[in-house]
Amino acid sequence: MKWVWFCAVLSFLCGSIPVFAQFPDPTGSNPTENARASLSSDRVSIMGRVISEDGTAPPEQGEVVLKCGTTEQARADMDSRGDFSLSVNVARENSTDAKFHGPDPTTSNVIRDWGDCELQAQVRGYTSEAVHLVGNTDHLVQVGSIIVHPMAAAAAPQKFTVSVGSLEAPEKAKKAFEKGEEQANKGKWASACDSFKRAIQEYPRYALAWLELGRVQAQQNSFVAAQQSFHEAVSKDSHLTEAYVELARVAVAQKDWKELADATEHLVEGSPDSNPQYWFLNGAANLNLGNPGQAENSAVRGLRLDPKHSIPQLEYLYGLTLAIRGDYKNAAQHLATYLQLSPHSADAPTAQAKLAEIQKRTKPPQPSHEVDFSLH
Repeated sequence: MKWVWFCAVLSFLCGSIPVFAQFPDPTGSNPTENARASLSSDRVSIMGRVISEDGTAPPEQGEVVLKCGTTEQARADMDSRGDFSLSVNVARENSTDAKFHGPDPTTSNVIRDWGDCELQAQVRGYTSEAVHLVGNTDHLVQVGSIIVHPMAAAAAPQKFTVSVGSLEAPEKAKKAFEKGEEQANKGKWASACDSFKRAIQEYPRYALAWLELGRVQAQQNSFVAAQQSFHEAVSKDSHLTEAYVELARVAVAQKDWKELADATEHLVEGSPDSNPQYWFLNGAANLNLGNPGQAENSAVRGLRLDPKHSIPQLEYLYGLTLAIRGDYKNAAQHLATYLQLSPHSADAPTAQAKLAEIQKRTKPPQPSHEVDFSLH
């Protein structure tokens, strides 16, 4: 089961920086017969850009598809620059008696939980990373960039970084693992969970089985159990990068900043020049942990790897770290850059308020025009 991750949104609040990334939403629930009494639906527009690894638009135009589970919710063409826009119906909770503003929110064409939804590009000759959407949504959602990779380059790596220990798994364990993969691909999470557990029972050193067990546990919002499974995976194979990525995903869902810092530290140590997303999350985690110096270093490394601003939140993060150490002039510039890049993001009002606060500190004190008429 492949679950590619791309960080979409970061919201900064005073004292804490909750990260809303492409992880399952723990608050999601299934519709009930009383849903009509508490829900309505709104139309939400989703905008973004498809880019290749070097930050440019792919040479061929394609489509962007939004899937929730196995159901396609919407698709849209991308233009020559890679830009796209699509619209979907999203269920809302009402604080008063329901008055519907769209389709019946209990029907299948209305999205109730972003946790199982992902955006992917379909471009001939390319494979696409996926953007997962979680958290509350406004009427306009900016998801940033969807990165696509040439198939020739993507075909070389295997699906997993396979350890010797996993290759030595006995046939019975491998069959249980394959069964779990088949069930997971069909969305049969409970059955898949049982199959991966059988594989582990047959061969406790089966790092890939621990990894996939954690993934299906996360799909069922069992984040504590998933975290334990991912830790087991890296204990069996310390080079299993996917397990550290999943640990970071669960840490975001739980707002466990220490876990997020530790997981992303492994990722950036293993491949410091590969992915600005990992530096971004490492910086956000350290800022929440009260380590602004480390957060600033991570933001600088991330920005160096992201000249095309595919992750505009790095500008926001860097601006905050500069403000903390008193460099208000440069802090204001980076916050202003972030707002130019993401003017309609969910955290734009908060960023605007912080920018105004920082700009006040950059103004020199006004000289007093009062005249002292006292006699000395």
